[in-house]
Amino acid sequence: MDIELLVADIIKKQCSVLQLIESLQPDLTSTKIEQRAGAIGEVANVLQKLPPAHLNEQEVTTLVQFLCVKLADHFSVSSHAIFGLKALCSCVNLSNAAAEAVFRSVTTELQVQTLNQMERMAVYQIFQLLLQNKLHFLKSINHDFVFGFVRTIDAEKDPRNLLIVFELFPLVVAEFDITRFSEDMFEVIACYFPVDFKPSASGSVTRDQLVELHSRCLSSTPIFGEFMVPLLLEKLASDLRSARLESFNLLRRAAPVYPAAVLLGYGQQLLAAFRRAMFRSAVSDEERRVALTAFAEVVARIARSDCDAGDDAESGREEFFRLLLKECRPNLRELDPNVMEATGRALESAVGVADATTRRQLVTGILPDILAGLADRK
Repeated sequence: MDIELLVADIIKKQCSVLQLIESLQPDLTSTKIEQRAGAIGEVANVLQKLPPAHLNEQEVTTLVQFLCVKLADHFSVSSHAIFGLKALCSCVNLSNAAAEAVFRSVTTELQVQTLNQMERMAVYQIFQLLLQNKLHFLKSINHDFVFGFVRTIDAEKDPRNLLIVFELFPLVVAEFDITRFSEDMFEVIACYFPVDFKPSASGSVTRDQLVELHSRCLSSTPIFGEFMVPLLLEKLASDLRSARLESFNLLRRAAPVYPAAVLLGYGQQLLAAFRRAMFRSAVSDEERRVALTAFAEVVARIARSDCDAGDDAESGREEFFRLLLKECRPNLRELDPNVMEATGRALESAVGVADATTRRQLVTGILPDILAGLADRK
């Protein structure tokens, strides 16, 4: 059967998709898998070529019910049903009930991890369409949706699919209450950190694309701070320069989002990581630069810690700046100009965001060392 001619007839209302299904009944009910798969494939191909507004609400609902049942059939049949449902999710007249039926069937009937790359991509595109067109309704089934989303994206490895997953993830975090699933949400996305991807010569996905989108995921909510900071510290101690660079860049992006109390809780370890990257002669200029940029964001966030809590935050902040001063003072008489410059920039960042009392302590603390350093150079 010529699909193009069939679609043209359906658009001209000379026949309908439901009539097509009736004509395919012998194949749809056949005991032979290939016949059932061929029939569902034909229906799916037609649906993918129809204009989004062609089907009315009743037709969309009936077709959704029909294809959702086919998800439980043999994988060669369910594969075509996935693409048919994806087409229906782009229909203007998709009802809330039909959208929920698609979501629940996809997340319960399919073992997404066993599908091939294109099938998994189609499933993620179904989520994309539902979030785009039915967000308000999906928020009414908040916990079910978040659980289904986590279950669906778990263990994805293909970079083409990860681009979609990484784009959807911050939207889900922003629009849904993930509190009940916060650790699951974190683990399902943090397993890719740092991004380990070498693009093929013919591939369209770059590592930079994945790193940028993945960073948005990990910095999308303050809730991830308590889980991510220990992981960052682990990677900042790595022998792999690429892991350290990615960690500093993520810390730069995430520090303004994560709670200051979490950063303060790891203040000493963070300062040790910054010391290794900023105040050693052997460090590359690039690593020192990204470390300084991340340091500035961390210090700025910690300086605002009194907004998060009372006396505990204030004492924690004071202790952090005291340790910072202790780290920096010996470097003010350092002969290596790179270390000297990095120390100056670190102190400049701290002085620029600190409150008046802390600023006074920092300046009075470093002034004798600066004067002594100048005297040494005469």
